[in-house]
Amino acid sequence: MALFSKLCNFLQGTKEGDRIKKIVADGGLVPFETTVTLLTNALIATQSKNYLIDGFPRAVDQAQFFEQQVVETQQVLYYEVPQEIMIERCMKRAETSGRDDDNAETIKKRIQQYFDQSIPVVDYYKRFGKVRRIDATGSISDVYKQSKEAVLPQTMLVIGPKGSGKTTISKNLSERTNASYINFVDFKKANNLKDKTDEEQVLALIQSLAEELMPRVVLENFPQNLF
Repeated sequence: MALFSKLCNFLQGTKEGDRIKKIVADGGLVPFETTVTLLTNALIATQSKNYLIDGFPRAVDQAQFFEQQVVETQQVLYYEVPQEIMIERCMKRAETSGRDDDNAETIKKRIQQYFDQSIPVVDYYKRFGKVRRIDATGSISDVYKQSKEAVLPQTMLVIGPKGSGKTTISKNLSERTNASYINFVDFKKANNLKDKTDEEQVLALIQSLAEELMPRVVLENFPQNLF
């Protein structure tokens, strides 16, 4: 979901739309309450359980307001690129984009604003272990490969003897981190894998994880041996 285009389309022909366009054209940030409200409306109108939001949040106040009023962010993809490449790519896009804010003066303002306001967002989410850094200086295929790897389910393995409290901890961890909880012992029973080989059990688990919608998985009682 491209946030800027959503805002412009939603407010096209209104005074508020004209005001927002002027703010963006001048290199400024739209008030975070307005941005989050419009974004929430767009999310509600889209029939999906998962959302990839491009260009948001751009400041810590946006991030905090969104987390408090809408939903907890599960992961942040941070595309890292040097400033000189930023300017080069933005100026190249300006040749064909037709956007009012794609000019040298505004581009420089936006880049400085990025360092002033958006980099702190990365630092904010780093504290929660949610940032995935991607080197965006390479080819399209290379950046795509990194992006694909970054959004694969992150698996936390929980092992320990009976009575260690691992089940209670695992369930609490999954709840606190928006993760799917899987107990491997229960998984084997539910899928009639008890008498299967280790290889067959693991392949069945891999298939299940490949179909998992949640970006995090807390996996209890696995692995059970070195194989």
